[in-house]
Amino acid sequence: MKSHLKQIFIFAAVFFALFNSHVFAQDFNNYKSMPYQASLEILKNSAYVYLALSLLFFGLSCNWILFSISSVFLFLSTAVATYYTWALGITITPEIIKVVFHNDVADAFELVSIKILLWGIFCFFTIFYLLRNYLRNKVNYTLPKWYIFLQVILLTLSVRFLIKPDFKIFKHFMPWQVTSSVSLYLEKSPQITKTDISKEFEFSSTPSSDKVVVLVIGESARYDHFGVNGYERDTTPLLSKTENLFSFYANSCASVTYLSVSCILSRHEKDNFDVNLNETSIISIFNKLGFSTSWFATQNLRKYFENQIGGTFYDEAKTLILPGGSALFITNSHDEIILPLFNDFLEKKGNKFIVIHTFGSHWDFSKRYPESFNKFQPSLKGLSIGSRDYRDPTNEELINTYDNSILYTDYILSNIINRLKDKNSFMIYVSDHAVSLGENGNYGQGGSAPEQFEIPFIFWGSNDFWKNNPNFKDSIASKSKTKLSHDYVFHSLLGCSGINSNVIDQSLNLCSNIVVAN
Repeated sequence: MKSHLKQIFIFAAVFFALFNSHVFAQDFNNYKSMPYQASLEILKNSAYVYLALSLLFFGLSCNWILFSISSVFLFLSTAVATYYTWALGITITPEIIKVVFHNDVADAFELVSIKILLWGIFCFFTIFYLLRNYLRNKVNYTLPKWYIFLQVILLTLSVRFLIKPDFKIFKHFMPWQVTSSVSLYLEKSPQITKTDISKEFEFSSTPSSDKVVVLVIGESARYDHFGVNGYERDTTPLLSKTENLFSFYANSCASVTYLSVSCILSRHEKDNFDVNLNETSIISIFNKLGFSTSWFATQNLRKYFENQIGGTFYDEAKTLILPGGSALFITNSHDEIILPLFNDFLEKKGNKFIVIHTFGSHWDFSKRYPESFNKFQPSLKGLSIGSRDYRDPTNEELINTYDNSILYTDYILSNIINRLKDKNSFMIYVSDHAVSLGENGNYGQGGSAPEQFEIPFIFWGSNDFWKNNPNFKDSIASKSKTKLSHDYVFHSLLGCSGINSNVIDQSLNLCSNIVVAN
């Protein structure tokens, strides 16, 4: 049995090295500003992938004929898929599988090059060598029945896992990226039929190769607690001194995060949550127009969309880093942990659309900022009072702690802006919703109290942005008295990016010269 297990581990190791090493290299490059955390993340993912591969080959080896045929098929088919994911930068999806199955032979041959032929030959001789050694060693041992029974059980589980990986991390690696996509295609998965708005409408963009569009989604921020909006406390000392910044009063479409974020990314106005879920988000449009898209977040909403038809907006971003199951971001990380990765992404060439989803002023407020921002006293910072809720502290402590979290948000937004100043860029910041802080006995969010919907909406543009779009500043300034809403985000992101489309409602586009009185 030891000899058999050794052979299995060798198969798994070679498959791992050939077809997944480039994925880990790419991940490390994306996380290079956090080398320690990146190393832990890659080590953890490597362990998962190698274990799963070992169990797969162990199960397949219950029968030597099955093992031989399956190994050759897995190695060669994955070799082809891996080459094109590396050479063309594509991700294997059900849509790609559909193209493969329906492509003309002549078109397919146009994608064949000497490089893929050499790669295929190398992989063929690799599996040939491994199988020859395996079959030679097989005659030297006989496996007991209980051992074969265990192999059959693990084979069943591994095949099921190939078809439907229970952990999303595996859809990033081979062979699961291919097998799960083929399964979804053959099953006529709803994911394939989800309406892709990037294909439903026509889009064009003004020529440029250096646009940077940033959407920052805040958490539980109130308009009336931002110093830049006239609050008696100076909670935004950095933003108040920032040039080319416009701050608006706005209303959120909901008072809970998962509803609001879906609304922010959708073309539909509020109260159309079900419709939002049946369409792709604004990220798909930027993807279509050739933008590099990324999502960096210190909070994770996946649990709210586990059964969503067709995946989520997370799946549309080309680069995605979330807390939970990651060594890069852990739960309750301060928002500044995003900044180094944001900086790395800015170094990439080409147009970029970046979403930063912060933890902002999420309760417990005292955990949202480091000690250096504990300005307003007395606060709850450093206190340990168990499972406290909003009503536990005094109102003074509550307000002070909340305002300290806004002070930290000011620091985060100022840092983002500073990193964008030398680029052709603009940023929209909007909170997902606000929060009650004791008004009429109301606390928290998720209710119908008006203060839970009154949020800040900030627009900032770089000097190059205004230079390239000389009419936009007057258009935005003309709306200074307009009450905005989440409905403005989708249309303003596209319109201010120089994108033209009939899906854009110009009355909701900040960069349009249309002013709607309200």
